[in-house]
Amino acid sequence: MIGKLILRLIGKRKTKADRGFTLTELLVAMFISTLIVSSMMAFVVQILETDRREQAKVDTQQEQEAAMDFIADDLQESIFVYDADGLEALMGGPASPTPGVNQLPAPGFFTEVDNPIPILAFWKRSFYDRFETQTTASGADVLVGCLRDPNPSCNDTNMIGTDEYTYSLVVYFVAKNDPGTGWSGAARLLRWELRGGIQSDCTVAAGNTLATPNCGLTAQRGSQDPTDLGFYYVLPDSGFRRFDLTGAGSLKDRMANWQSAPYNLAGAPPTQEPQVLIDYVDDTTYAAAQEDPGTASNVDILVGLDGNANGNDCANPNLGQTGANAQRVPRAFDTLPDGSTIPVEDQVTGFYACVNSLEYNTRVFLRSNALARLRRDITQRTLFADGTARIGNPATATSPIASSTATAFIPTADVQVRGRGELGDI
Repeated sequence: MIGKLILRLIGKRKTKADRGFTLTELLVAMFISTLIVSSMMAFVVQILETDRREQAKVDTQQEQEAAMDFIADDLQESIFVYDADGLEALMGGPASPTPGVNQLPAPGFFTEVDNPIPILAFWKRSFYDRFETQTTASGADVLVGCLRDPNPSCNDTNMIGTDEYTYSLVVYFVAKNDPGTGWSGAARLLRWELRGGIQSDCTVAAGNTLATPNCGLTAQRGSQDPTDLGFYYVLPDSGFRRFDLTGAGSLKDRMANWQSAPYNLAGAPPTQEPQVLIDYVDDTTYAAAQEDPGTASNVDILVGLDGNANGNDCANPNLGQTGANAQRVPRAFDTLPDGSTIPVEDQVTGFYACVNSLEYNTRVFLRSNALARLRRDITQRTLFADGTARIGNPATATSPIASSTATAFIPTADVQVRGRGELGDI
């Protein structure tokens, strides 16, 4: 009797145990699993965001280094670099030989960028490779090495012609990127080249025409520059005119007198549009404190105005390192070289240089902004005077980026270059 009762009690307990978890047990298990999954998700998101930030810094620094290498190679070929005085002369400043007359393209000439700001301008020798195909003044596509070759069957295996050289005016512009374009929300650096053509020895004189090969390929510039009576195998770019060194004064004075030929009023052809060298140039709006080492600011302009009382200028051997005659270009970040005011939103300080025109010595500074890779909108990325940064809505963003880390998002690179080009007969 007692044995049967025990067996019944054991059977009831087994039946009760087989009914599953209680509601309380299920809720506790779900709560614990939610905590684990949430923690893991937060950890994964943090890892991905950290990786994204690191990749943004790496990409920015690599592109910045590549751009500086390109600029250094470009400047090494220069025969003359315009300092602040020279750039003001080119743009028709008050002290210009032609006040109010801009020798650089006027607004509207470029179709792919609005009102870029010129920073660095120089002359260099331009190279035409003999194996390069060029469209001649007559419209024919001919190898450069065949232009002066009398053989009508000239090709890349039997040409007797050589490489050709001319002069080019190169200008680096900085432009604030417009919202809605395919570029970043920061600024970009553009390179524009005004290239000379390949001139021939042909003239209208019949004898000379017969003696010079391929005169049928040539043409004069006509309305492009009525004062140029030469015949060209390859026409110069619209606006190009060779500098004149016959005047009085130093090379700097004579180069300041350069005047362009008429530009094509219909706008730049595709071959004359400026080329983007690098995007994500720092677009932090200019403030006077940025060029004063004694005042805290969100970014630093490493060289201040020429002749600063504190010695923070291009002539300082520890800063600009370009000699006593060096000038910072641009002279001011809120004013164009022609004296007009730059709109506040376009006052970009991410690209500038120290130029010594008399000693062919230039030091270029480029500051990039990796935060723009993380937040396109400038209102979503903030730099503070204490060196910290924050991304996201300024009103709600938390966890600022420490100053020791934030500086890596706004890297500044610089390079010093001496021009090696020489003036010669071309």
